[in-house]
Amino acid sequence: MGYFLRTFLFFKIFSVFVLQAGVQDRSIPPDTLELRLSDCFEQALAYNFSVQKTVLNIREAKQNLNTSKLAFTPFLRGRSGLNQNWGRSVDPTSNLFVSRQNTAVSLNMNAGLNLGRGLQRLSEVKRARVQLQMAELDAESIRYNTVISVLSQYLDILLSESLWKNEIFKLENIQNNLNIFKERVKIGEITESDFLKILSQEGTGEVQVILRENEYKMGLLQLKQAYQIPLGQEIRLDPISLNLSLSEYTEYNLDSLYQVGKESHPRLERARMKLEEARIQLQISRHQFFPSFEITGGLRSNYSSVANRPRFGRGESVFTYPVLGYLTEDPSQTVTIPQEISPPIQLSPDFPIWDQLNQNLSYGVGASMSIPIYDQGTKTATLQRSRLNQQRALIEWKEEENRFRVEIERALQQLQLSQKLCRATERSLALSKLTFQEIEKKYLLGSATQNEYEISLNELFQARGEHLRSQYTLVFREKILQFYQNPRTIPTLSPP
Repeated sequence: MGYFLRTFLFFKIFSVFVLQAGVQDRSIPPDTLELRLSDCFEQALAYNFSVQKTVLNIREAKQNLNTSKLAFTPFLRGRSGLNQNWGRSVDPTSNLFVSRQNTAVSLNMNAGLNLGRGLQRLSEVKRARVQLQMAELDAESIRYNTVISVLSQYLDILLSESLWKNEIFKLENIQNNLNIFKERVKIGEITESDFLKILSQEGTGEVQVILRENEYKMGLLQLKQAYQIPLGQEIRLDPISLNLSLSEYTEYNLDSLYQVGKESHPRLERARMKLEEARIQLQISRHQFFPSFEITGGLRSNYSSVANRPRFGRGESVFTYPVLGYLTEDPSQTVTIPQEISPPIQLSPDFPIWDQLNQNLSYGVGASMSIPIYDQGTKTATLQRSRLNQQRALIEWKEEENRFRVEIERALQQLQLSQKLCRATERSLALSKLTFQEIEKKYLLGSATQNEYEISLNELFQARGEHLRSQYTLVFREKILQFYQNPRTIPTLSPP
């Protein structure tokens, strides 16, 4: 009996030490990739397709804003044409019919400024600016959801790892007892049936270890797939501290949480921006009933091969004195009058294209006003739809506020329940340790049965597992509530 007493006392001291200190970490291979929570956040945001799409949406919204601003600048259009004509056609330089083959070139340039209807242009710029803010808030919402998802996944994997190690230690505990129980069977202290029960516990423990290992490795596999890490790369998540100070978690106030989160939560801000967009759209719909104004200007010229012929001009002036008649008094004397004559001279053998375009250049300016009178009720229907959209946006904003308040209330309630549960599981674990120590002493002295020993051992490890779950749940609920207060910050976890 002294041999078994010393063996059991050694195992008792060893088991109590490990249960109090926790399962020791196994050695980490040198090629293992260690990921912190901040690394997971960066990887998740980098490889999230929804985040990538919101980046494109933001770029598109910025382009729309620039386009709406450029609507205040004049437009400029140019047009050119080249025509080859056969048969009877109109010469563009003289507007006369010609019956010969000719080549015509036309150049036109128009500029104008559309002043819009009332302040419609200004409202369109405001709408584009609001849409840009909405696109940025969409990105914030996706980032917000991604952070919560990563935090939950990170803590779930750490919990699976802790539960797996807990099952490993439980199996090692059972296996350490097998040799002792074999000797006790030989000397007749326990029966063969009791020993078979212990062997069945070993098989059940192996199954639980495999299940917990599979749960842990499946979590790591999903992490690798989400962050596009090669499957052959071993990864490990940095552990966190579970030394919780429960007194720090009782200072939250529902109204203050709601007011602080209401001013910074991206979903609520987006709902407000959508309401503002509906209001601006209603203004734009009203501006459609206003007259529209436009100022235009044009510059045009043309060329025709028909006009491409020698050009003539007047030469140097010469005075001549033609005879008009004779004097009646003296018919021998003639009557003359000086006359200036400019003989034609050839200025150029042809009329090239650039000279024609320069000579035929014309320009002008104009202004126009368009007054909407009747359009089969299209503008009225658009105005009615804008009013309905504004009412719908108002309802959605109130609905989003109510949903956010419900989430805050639920999160605070869950945090308070997690606090109570963590305290309860902590007391349950302490009592389970004491109970196991007492049952172990009695079992060693023969006053406790094998069944009582097995039950106390299972209850001890079950209490430890429940306490681990409550600790990780409490950490998650606390970080979620902190994130509600300031969703633009990245949650952090304390190292062990």
